[in-house]
Amino acid sequence: MFNRQMLHVSMLLWGCIFCLIAALCMFMSRNFDKGKRMWVMSMQLVCAGLLGNDALAWIYRGSVGRTGYYMVRISNFLVFALTDMMLFMFHGYVCYCLFKSSQSVVNKRNAKYPVGRIYGVHIIAAIGVFAVILSQFTDLYYYIDENNLYHRNGLYIISLLIPMAGILMDLWLIIQYRKNVSAQLYISLMSYIVLIAVAAALLLVYYGISFVNIAICISMIFIFVISMIEQNQELAMREKEEADLRISLMLSQIALEQLVKASCGIKAVDEWKILSPTSVLWCVFIESVVEYFQRILFIYVLIILYWCLSVYERGVLMTTVSTKNGKVIKVISREEEKKTLSVSDSEMDKRAVEAVKAAINKAKICRKPIAGYDKEKKAAYIEYANGDRKYAE
Repeated sequence: MFNRQMLHVSMLLWGCIFCLIAALCMFMSRNFDKGKRMWVMSMQLVCAGLLGNDALAWIYRGSVGRTGYYMVRISNFLVFALTDMMLFMFHGYVCYCLFKSSQSVVNKRNAKYPVGRIYGVHIIAAIGVFAVILSQFTDLYYYIDENNLYHRNGLYIISLLIPMAGILMDLWLIIQYRKNVSAQLYISLMSYIVLIAVAAALLLVYYGISFVNIAICISMIFIFVISMIEQNQELAMREKEEADLRISLMLSQIALEQLVKASCGIKAVDEWKILSPTSVLWCVFIESVVEYFQRILFIYVLIILYWCLSVYERGVLMTTVSTKNGKVIKVISREEEKKTLSVSDSEMDKRAVEAVKAAINKAKICRKPIAGYDKEKKAAYIEYANGDRKYAE
């Protein structure tokens, strides 16, 4: 007959299965942040072990025989020990979320961050596990009678107070450094603390349901969902940045073509001053024809025609650069600068170079992706703030 105990065991087993599935999803998510992925997967696995052993403890409760004897003792021991291990895993996840990306808190050598509280929670978790081991010999928390039934002992409340002390220190950290995380991640971290606090209060006054373990399971579900949502948002933002960067590169290429064209035009005007009137009229005619075709043809065709005219008029050879999308750009080599560019042209060229360098330095300081060209691989790439490079296909 289906009763309250069967319902309780079913809830614990379904929570265990969900945590295992969530851990598997984290393991298979290669695009996830490595540190956060490790901590979330660890929490899900520990929670799965906690819920599974709690279900076994209820299943074999009062069962006589050698199997029931060992299962009740082992499963109850693991329930108490994994509860303290859950505190350790959650604390590691909290510290990673609060401090891993905060450049002003942890990643600088001279930064001040709460070392005492960080290591204090680790010590509290270790004390909790040690107290559970000690209780196996002293019946500190619970005892199992001759009928293989679990009973609380008088100092059972200590098993709740030790993890709560660590959770309160985590609450202090989360509130103090809440600006280091997003609003939805802050809510997911607070949900773990609030749910466990409410469940612990209920467990003190009502015995028969594992309120704390169920609360941990619910918070793990919430943390998993929020982690997946944040990952999807991060991937969407990264794709948007890549699209914006591609547009910026395209605009930069167009600006470079316009700059080359304008520079050549200035040089041509300077040389027209020493030509005969007939030559000047001829050059004006050619410029009018070129301006007419500029409205119809693409800009790279205009550059090719104009440089052909420059080769014919001045006999100056240019360096040709071909891009992967078929565009051809002709630029002046370093050896030809003195012969081709005037003093004003050279000054304009220097200013353009310094402007590009300043833009790249600004992007590095702001930790934004920058575009570059790998001479060895002969391919353009995007370099992110963490040093990873993604080459253009």
